[in-house]
Amino acid sequence: MSLPLSPDDLEAISSVLVRRAKRLAEGSVVANYEAGAAEILVVGVGKATYAMRLEHLDGVLPIKSLTPLPTTPRLVAGLTVYQGQPVSVVRLGALLGQRQTDQVRAGVLLRIVQDVVVLGVDAYVGVRGYSESELSPMPGTVSPDVARCFCGMLPGDTGLLNMSVIAEILANSAESET
Repeated sequence: MSLPLSPDDLEAISSVLVRRAKRLAEGSVVANYEAGAAEILVVGVGKATYAMRLEHLDGVLPIKSLTPLPTTPRLVAGLTVYQGQPVSVVRLGALLGQRQTDQVRAGVLLRIVQDVVVLGVDAYVGVRGYSESELSPMPGTVSPDVARCFCGMLPGDTGLLNMSVIAEILANSAESET
């Protein structure tokens, strides 16, 4: 798949994720990866690619409209609508310390406590399986604050995100705003 993906590609990815979620809920999925393996969604942010385990995600969402919020931190891209409700869109690139993070075209849905939050990304790259044996440590040039957001690196310089840490950061930032 090429970047950026068309609306048809986004619908196809969303459809695959919904079907997989239903099969997982029914318990009818037979793992065909070695022990310690999982399926991941790979996304693009700027020139970087990041991966997230599907089990940590609530879905994907094309960002058709984004309403900027004045006086919010650079981390917050704005609001979009999901299931008729406004939801916050957080720039994944800004969360990870990237400087150029203005192109939010797609989103990954996360449930943080009782709220839905959208991680804004430039594009979806695809869904694939991976094995823990593919992971390598983060490069030493990555700051400890950013490195804690990752489980490690996958081939192709794709960082596997530690979604528990991402959720914790988002929950803590939401608490500090109230």
